[in-house]
Order: sequence, then C-alpha cells, then structure tokens
Amino acid sequence: MDDRLRDAKRLADYVVIIAFDESQLRHGVSVGCIVQRFPQEDWPDVSLSPSLDVFSQPNGWILAAEPRTPSFFVNTLTDMIGARQFAYCLQVYEPCCGSADDVEGSSEVCEVSTNDNVLYKPKVIVILSRFSYFDLFRNCLNRIHLALLEDNGTAESMIATLISSVCLAPGLPAVPFTFASERLSVRAPSYPTVPVTADKIALFVHHLGSIYNLLLILCAVLTDHKLLMRSSSLSRLSDSCFALRCLLYPFDYP
Repeated sequence: MDDRLRDAKRLADYVVIIAFDESQLRHGVSVGCIVQRFPQEDWPDVSLSPSLDVFSQPNGWILAAEPRTPSFFVNTLTDMIGARQFAYCLQVYEPCCGSADDVEGSSEVCEVSTNDNVLYKPKVIVILSRFSYFDLFRNCLNRIHLALLEDNGTAESMIATLISSVCLAPGLPAVPFTFASERLSVRAPSYPTVPVTADKIALFVHHLGSIYNLLLILCAVLTDHKLLMRSSSLSRLSDSCFALRCLLYPFDYP
C-alpha cells in the first residue's frame, strides 16, 4: 500500500443537525439538541465534540420575532493534544410550534412582530472536517439545507458522499465526486502545515484599513497580548480569525 494512503483523511468526519429544544424553553431561551448525526457512532480516530451545541450557536439558542436569512460561519475546535478540526455551520430559522402568546416571557427576549404572532427558532447544520475548505463546505451546506427542505431523501446520500466516499492525502491527485448532481473535485494540500488562505487574508487587510493596523495586531499577538475581535457578522469574524492565524505562519498556537 502506498504510504500516502495511510495518511488519507475523510473529506468530512461528521455531519450533525442541531435543533432548538422546545421542551427546555424558558423565557424565549433554550438549549440545542442533536436530532441527527452522521455517522451514528464516533470514528476511532476522531470523536465528536460533546460541546458542539454550544460552539454551533455562539449567540445562544434564542427565539427570534422574525425569520432571519441563513448565515454561514466557521468555528475552529482544538482538542487536548492540539489536533484541529473545523466546524462549518449553517444557521437557519424555522417557525416555532407555539406562538408568542404561548411562550412565557417572550417579550423580554425579543420584540414580537406586529404582522403575526409567530416566533422563529434557530437550527444549525454542521459539517466537521480537518480541512480548511471554507467555500466548498459553504456550498455543500447550502445544498444539504435545500435537500432537507424538499424532503426528497437526497440529503442522506449527499452526506454519505462527504463522510465516506471522498478521502484525501497529501501528494495524491485531486479526487472527483458528484454532489447534488454537480461534479466537484478536491485535492489535499501538498503541505498540510501550510494554510490554504484563498481570499481570507486580502479581505482581512481590507477590513483593517491600513498596513499600520495590520502590523499593530501582529505585534500584539506575537508579544502575547490578548486580542478581542468583535463583529456583527459571524462569517466575517471567523474569516478574520482564520486569516490572522494564517498570517502568523510558521508560528502556530494550538
């Protein structure tokens, strides 16, 4: 067997659907619960994070007065030995079973829409992978979400393709595969320790506004200062954090 095949990794390790637990609803706030996970059991080499429901909803499991557009963001999970895994999250909102009148203290959490009395609960679809393919997994999550809405049974086959049909290893050719009738191709980085940046660094520098601000941030991180990033966009925040880590290469902070 080729030594490179021994180092092959699945394109995705897990696909998880986390829903709003209405049975734990108190004053418009609840917790997330895993309603579906693929595969059902943990892989021997990579286990599923027990706190995934917390990482997948950084703003908390809170009801909303109006439906919100789907949002994509990425969290980086690191275990005790420094192994890194990316949690690609697509957050969507769907109507809650009860109306605002049925939810105790709902007005304290969100302002109820005047058009109707329906509240909306968040749901998150998560792809866990050891590869930093932001754009690829954003596309995959959108396709899975649409398949779940249509409820035509294709979502399961799409998920199976991600977690069992595509394995990547450095130095091997690109692997073609079909996903939702679309022909895709993906290849593992030739050097796994070198980050794949795409447009993340360019956008990060653009948002900072000047080279001076960039150097100021890099100096702060390298001199072990604490850095707090704040953004109204979870996607922009995750992209910026990833870009900053890439800029620090070859230094790495597990």
